Amino acid sequence: MREHRRWLHQHAEISFQETETSRYIYEFYKKRNMPVKRQAYGNGMWVTIGGKNPGKHVALRADFDALPIQEETGFSFACTTGAMHACGHDAHTAYLMILAGCLWDTRERWNGTVRILHQPAEEMPPGGARAMIADGAL
Repeated sequence: MREHRRWLHQHAEISFQETETSRYIYEFYKKRNMPVKRQAYGNGMWVTIGGKNPGKHVALRADFDALPIQEETGFSFACTTGAMHACGHDAHTAYLMILAGCLWDTRERWNGTVRILHQPAEEMPPGGARAMIADGAL
């Protein structure tokens, strides 16, 4: 989780420009053969994980855009793009990726469906949620 969080932190991208971040998240799921669906026009995506039997449906969401702030922390993984994950979106995304992997690996042990939502452009209204909903994310 730390590795993902640090990569996301170091490569922060502002709203509607999160192409590398989106690629990174997408590749995480594709490498695990998880059913990831990309937003038709944008950087968002979602993964639907079905348990052993039908049951309740739950959605878990994290956003992954950054703010246009120059980072001056001095961390070895500090961002150099002129943006910064100052609100924790890097951490939210990293733990949702790891949680999704755990749910995928244990899906034969629980019932129901979990939809993992990775939303772009949360910081800039109207944000990326509307487009994701229009594309069928919910």
